Amino acid sequence: MRPVVVTSVVLLALVCGKARAQCSSFALDVDLPTGVEGPRLATPDGAPILGSAFSLEVTGATPGKVGELYFSALPIVAPLPIGVFYVDPNTLVAPGLPFVVGPDGRAPLVALDVVDPIFCGIQIFGQAVVKDPAAPFGYALTNGLRLRFGVSQGIAFGLEADYGTGESPRGLVAADFDGDGLPDLAVANTSTGDVSVVLGLGGGTFAAGVQVPIGSCPGNVRAGDLDGDGALDLVAPNSGGDDIGSALGNGDGTFGPAIPGPSTPGPRGLVLGDFDGDPWPDVAVCNFSADTVSIYLGVGDGSFVLGQQFAVVDGPFDMQTGDMDGDSLLDLVIAARNSNDAQVALGVGDGTFQAPVAWAVGSSPRKLVLGDVDGDGMLDVAVGNWNSDSVSILLGVGDGTLRLPLDVPTPPRPTQVDLADADGDGILDLFVVTNESYVSVFPGLGDGTFAASLQVDVLESPNGMLAADVDGDGIPDLVTSKGPSGPGGCPAPTGQPGVLGVLVNPLAE
Repeated sequence: MRPVVVTSVVLLALVCGKARAQCSSFALDVDLPTGVEGPRLATPDGAPILGSAFSLEVTGATPGKVGELYFSALPIVAPLPIGVFYVDPNTLVAPGLPFVVGPDGRAPLVALDVVDPIFCGIQIFGQAVVKDPAAPFGYALTNGLRLRFGVSQGIAFGLEADYGTGESPRGLVAADFDGDGLPDLAVANTSTGDVSVVLGLGGGTFAAGVQVPIGSCPGNVRAGDLDGDGALDLVAPNSGGDDIGSALGNGDGTFGPAIPGPSTPGPRGLVLGDFDGDPWPDVAVCNFSADTVSIYLGVGDGSFVLGQQFAVVDGPFDMQTGDMDGDSLLDLVIAARNSNDAQVALGVGDGTFQAPVAWAVGSSPRKLVLGDVDGDGMLDVAVGNWNSDSVSILLGVGDGTLRLPLDVPTPPRPTQVDLADADGDGILDLFVVTNESYVSVFPGLGDGTFAASLQVDVLESPNGMLAADVDGDGIPDLVTSKGPSGPGGCPAPTGQPGVLGVLVNPLAE
């Protein structure tokens, strides 16, 4: 049986004028179920990688029957008696392409003979219909496929470059600490009570790190200008000393001595933001031991005064800040580890917040991140659930409320989550750290859902992870912190330094 051949000429209308100098999209092959049993549309060669063989075939159909294959530029979701139809008849790439099912129930379809880089990042939707009198209503519908052309089905990060840190490095931040316009990195070292600062040299490379004392057992670190001198400073939650520590920057990548800050019980997640409308950054911190969040208002000299303190039930562990209700005021989103929820506290604008409202997520949420994953302009929430091996995606409505969560299954024990556009398609992708020696990257589909994960090998399970542009090309790179973490939240020093691993993403627009 001769297969159907669709040449690149058929698809030129989709991509005319969209060529890129360098491909920055990853190939996708996403199954779209119909909800009923029937023949399948399969991709024997995997996702459509540019320059590689790619084919489609129908399997599991009645031998000798005829059918047609359809492609469209846009999807629809049309529930029919024979299943869900995904191909939009108004954006058909070509008329129905006929095929005949062979004796083995297969119909090979060499469907997309495209190797030209002009197709990079272009996606189409495909589905086949088999005419079969024995099927309900006389037709059998295959599953749909969402296909995107790209350079690789994996995430093509470069080789990892490692830089030494203090012991048990965890939370990370990228910022320009020496004013040269190049991204620098800072990582909190829990065992040695300091922050390693590595200064960027350009191109995603860094100088050897220096250690900046910050306090006992810092689990994370944030950067902001606390004293108004134009130089970035460091602030960290010190769970070993039950306080907030800071170090004022000199503007050249060096820092002053550690400044013991306000006492606070069991600090974990900490964020910086202007919560009261004055020029100075303020601090919000989760007090895990007291089931509260404390707001410390900056006074402009690097110090803080206690403002509001409100209750959080139960076990506030991580926190992010952003405008969840569209009023241009910063709000707080809190991951409560013991009550298995994400809580939204809306900002009033004077340094105080409304009582938090809880939204159920998975079991033992430990990390969260904010971003617009469905492209509606509203902030959404992604929460890593330690015990249920999942990330809960809660789509923001725009008024401070969230939709019911969509859970993304992950490898065991997700500890870190981040959102960034890894492939340059304008859609946020989900980065997840678990107990595995790789980072899982789930390509975003633009509607709040994600494709199956791709893996980025980082040799050992990281303690911390950050997806950020560290080489200045506009595409996020991957930074991880690794090293013995030991038992408990504040491991004793072991004499084994940690590692800051930098993997540059070579794709560029």
